[in-house]
Amino acid sequence: MNKEVISGRQLTALVFTFVTATATLFLPAFVTHNAGQDGWISVIIGGSVGIIVVLIITHLGMGYPRLTLIEYSELILGKWIGKIIGLIFILFFLYTTAVIIREISLTINSNILTNSTLESITIILFIISAYAVKKGLEVITRVNVLILMVTFLAMFICFSLLLKDMNIELLTPVFSKGISPILKDSVSVAGWFCEVVCIAFLMPFINKPDETRVNSIIGVLWAIITLSFFVALVIMVFGAKLSANLTFSTLEAVNVINLEDYLERAEIIFLIPWILANIVKLSFFYYVTVFIISKWFKIENLNTLVLPVGLLLFSMSIVIFKSNVDLVEFLSKAWGAFSLPIELGIPILLLIVSLIRGKRSV
Repeated sequence: MNKEVISGRQLTALVFTFVTATATLFLPAFVTHNAGQDGWISVIIGGSVGIIVVLIITHLGMGYPRLTLIEYSELILGKWIGKIIGLIFILFFLYTTAVIIREISLTINSNILTNSTLESITIILFIISAYAVKKGLEVITRVNVLILMVTFLAMFICFSLLLKDMNIELLTPVFSKGISPILKDSVSVAGWFCEVVCIAFLMPFINKPDETRVNSIIGVLWAIITLSFFVALVIMVFGAKLSANLTFSTLEAVNVINLEDYLERAEIIFLIPWILANIVKLSFFYYVTVFIISKWFKIENLNTLVLPVGLLLFSMSIVIFKSNVDLVEFLSKAWGAFSLPIELGIPILLLIVSLIRGKRSV
């Protein structure tokens, strides 16, 4: 751990990737369900909650330098309550990482390897991500920067080719249903953005910890702009009602691209960078899960945990949902309520108790 260091720019890129990677494909359908053409506003509101989480965890991190949330929870709340908080985060990251695996395998199985089984795709993802975790956080962050270049090139190409199919009038009227539906759809968005709680476990790795807050907020703002753009793009192509009924609405928008005999299966332009970005996200969450478990059990060598934790994660990803419909229902209706008490609630609790008791790291 002490030898691995990531820069502020790498942190910004990493925050952007793990917030947007899965969301770019699924989120447009979720935020148009109630908010309709105002779905892009739901993204902005939900993203703002992510900024609040950044402010809280960076405040705590600077008060307890060189320590992670697992460690300073015990200083703030006492050993046993701190241990319970650590256990909650272990279970949360195990479940969340399993959900991420299922999202990726579902997308690949539904759109590329349609004749393959979910299990075979999951095994391939396990091999790739386990190798990345063994290589360490520095390798994951460096690969992420390279993949981002490919991702934004693909986004630019898709946007350029879709310009003629967009109708900006489909984004109007604004606030036609009032603020209540927008706030309702922003809950699931907040769940995605509050994944920035991961930073609480990264601060000891960052070469300039005092810049963590600024770099993280830049990453969140970058993600807000990008996801708002994706939601608006889908709405301008399909309209709000149809967008809400498409599971892979962004992918369906890319499929609208038609260059006659010059380009077939345009979705590959979007899917390949999407899969690469999500492998980075998966590897990162896999790494954080292993790291938290090692801190909780006080195991120095992370590599000893990569295989057993990986086998647990990838087995869970297959059995946690009975069908792909259950996965989509969970993401759209339950994810926010499930994740926010942990991602937002626990940091707020730690901050309040820390301020009341005035505790600081020695």
